[in-house]
Amino acid sequence: MRLIGHEKAETQMLHAASGGRLPHAWLITGPEGVGKATLAFRFARFLLSGRKSGPSLDVPREEGTARLVSAGAHPDLMVLERAFDEKKGRMQQDIPAEAARGIAGFLHLTPSQGGMRTVIVDGAGCLNRFGQNALLKILEEPPEKSILILTCETAGMLLPTIRSRCRMVKLAPLNAGQLRDIAKAEGLAPENADQLDFLIDIAEGSAARLFRYAVHDAGALYNRWLDFVKDPGNRLARLQLAEACSGRDAEEKFNAFLDLVFLWLRRAILAGTKETASPALIPLLKLWDGLSERARAAGQGNLDRKAVLLDMMDASAEALAA
Repeated sequence: MRLIGHEKAETQMLHAASGGRLPHAWLITGPEGVGKATLAFRFARFLLSGRKSGPSLDVPREEGTARLVSAGAHPDLMVLERAFDEKKGRMQQDIPAEAARGIAGFLHLTPSQGGMRTVIVDGAGCLNRFGQNALLKILEEPPEKSILILTCETAGMLLPTIRSRCRMVKLAPLNAGQLRDIAKAEGLAPENADQLDFLIDIAEGSAARLFRYAVHDAGALYNRWLDFVKDPGNRLARLQLAEACSGRDAEEKFNAFLDLVFLWLRRAILAGTKETASPALIPLLKLWDGLSERARAAGQGNLDRKAVLLDMMDASAEALAA
């Protein structure tokens, strides 16, 4: 799996592996979709392959280790991440504490292929305090020939005692050129160059958002939001937009639309701060708090997405009229 834009971070991990004193725990942080999980799996494949050094963390796809990791079948690799809830039709908000408690038993087993027992916790911030405490116990007394690789958007989502026991690797947002390279490598080819430029602009350094926006025609969604901003009293337009971004199988489109709403709002607030005594700034700041709270509630509960969006647009219409 190719990693674009984080050569410095990869070199840091490569030097640690070749230096003879490999830290037993790593914490990779950075915004959504910049390559945290990709780097974690690259490092895991490198270590599980028995390599100690090399020009990069690359392991050929045809090699046995790479094939087993890709298939999720490597006996010395355990991966914890949020699961998809079939009943609710969306990703679970948390990684169960029981899963974290299972890490200790896995790491205390003898490596079946003579290398290292490796655990990746992708989205470690999704562990509740019980799960994080279970993880901490392992970090306090790590078994021999074991390594934990955690990913998290911000280190502050984890207990300080966990952070202090990990080697930190921080990934920055990708720049426009790097996103363009990723789009080319993955075969993302919008109808014209302007469309790709627009997607790169609103992705704001995230490859995950770039592809999510391409799949869900973010340009059209964003324009519909702008139409709403110009005419917030059009209730029919609100209803149609809410219906377009809701439904049982529309989680990704729902999330893409929320991204775009907060993108517009963040940029409107930044523009307001540049103006002297902008009268619209305070209503926008209050709107940010209100929409953020609604978005959190939607993520934590089994709320109807259409109702959530209508509520958010009602609040937006009120703020825009202020």
